[in-house]
Amino acid sequence: MGSPEEAEVDGLVQVAEAARQVGVDRSTLYRWERRGMVTPLRDYRGWRFYRAEDIERLRKWREPKLVVTGGARGDRLSR
Repeated sequence: MGSPEEAEVDGLVQVAEAARQVGVDRSTLYRWERRGMVTPLRDYRGWRFYRAEDIERLRKWREPKLVVTGGARGDRLSR
C-alpha cells in the first residue's frame, strides 16, 4: 500500500491526489474549501477525501472561458 497521502477509499481520493487531478496546489483546495466551493468528506482522523464528481466539477470550473468582446460583430475573442 502507498503512503497515506496516496490512499484511495471507496472511490475517494485524498487531498494530494485530488490537487494533482484538478491541476492545482493542495493549498488551493484548502482555500476553495474555506470559500465554500468544495466540501470534502473527512474520516475520523480529520483527513480530507474528495469525490470524483467534486474533482470533475472543479476541473471544469478551472477551464478557461471564452469571452466575446468588441462591437456588435463580436469579431474578437479573448480568454
